[in-house]
Amino acid sequence: MKLTIEKFASVVVTTNSTWTFAVVSDGEGSSTMVEVTAGDNSRAVAGTLADLVSELRDEDIGDESDVEGLLELSSDDLRRDNVLGTAVSGLRTAVAQLSAMRAGVGLTEFLGGGPVESVPLYANINRSLFRHGADSRRLLPGGGKSG
Repeated sequence: MKLTIEKFASVVVTTNSTWTFAVVSDGEGSSTMVEVTAGDNSRAVAGTLADLVSELRDEDIGDESDVEGLLELSSDDLRRDNVLGTAVSGLRTAVAQLSAMRAGVGLTEFLGGGPVESVPLYANINRSLFRHGADSRRLLPGGGKSG
């Protein structure tokens, strides 16, 4: 799979929280979004991710586990450098998601789990919203009415 970055996007959640995402494509019509948030280092992570994808542009990536080897990185390299580790994590996530799409299965199945029709939803409403007086109901369609 030959990867390209289509775009980066950020969502300002609070004055202290911005989530950063990358849209990565496989060169064959599929694309996926991965989160690459790293606090004040998110811009550096995005730049590093773009550099890594550029470095891999001529490589045919077969599996997400190939990424570190193709980039000649060790686990120690990734542990020592949070920006690099976060960028590689986003890259591996994109490869896994795109591989699942290519295989025509969900990510759970692709990673060895059984097929599922639904999963319990986990949402981190970012408790700092409450400290800042935000009304979390306005974040939900229908003003907080569910069901």
